[in-house]
Amino acid sequence: DAVVYDEKPLTFVQAWNQRKRWAQGQVDVAGRYFFPLIIRGFQERKIMYFDMAIHLFQPAFLMIATFFLITNLVTGLQPHYTNIFSVVVPWSLWQILTSIQLIYPVAVLALERLPWRAYAGLILFPIFIYSWIPIVFLGFINRKDKTWSHTKHTRSIKYDEIVRDKKASSN
Repeated sequence: DAVVYDEKPLTFVQAWNQRKRWAQGQVDVAGRYFFPLIIRGFQERKIMYFDMAIHLFQPAFLMIATFFLITNLVTGLQPHYTNIFSVVVPWSLWQILTSIQLIYPVAVLALERLPWRAYAGLILFPIFIYSWIPIVFLGFINRKDKTWSHTKHTRSIKYDEIVRDKKASSN
């Protein structure tokens, strides 16, 4: 078994900067490799190239979806507008999808039998998730900026503590 030391940023600003750096890199790599991966996928008839291309497309998809969401909200203020979402997809399906998104994290925490303080994190989870929208846009805008922004790692964790915590969580 491999032991991975993955120290998470301690503050929202540190997490923001780290995720912005990731978004910049992903947008940059997508710009260079998205179409070559699609072409290679067709040439070699291998799904792994399409899988990677789809993964790289996620920031672009988020930006496109945000654009259409804002467009839908703005045009909804017009007097002679039909909301295409309610015509194509019934309202009840939107309610089901929203319910799943709310129930799924709680179910995962329950199945993993995590302590109650983990549930408190669910209150801030929407802020974390929706913060990806401006981060991806900033990553796109700054995609050519190659300045390294270091994430400071300040905690000192000993190997024995990790082993002890791993044993305690597996019991």
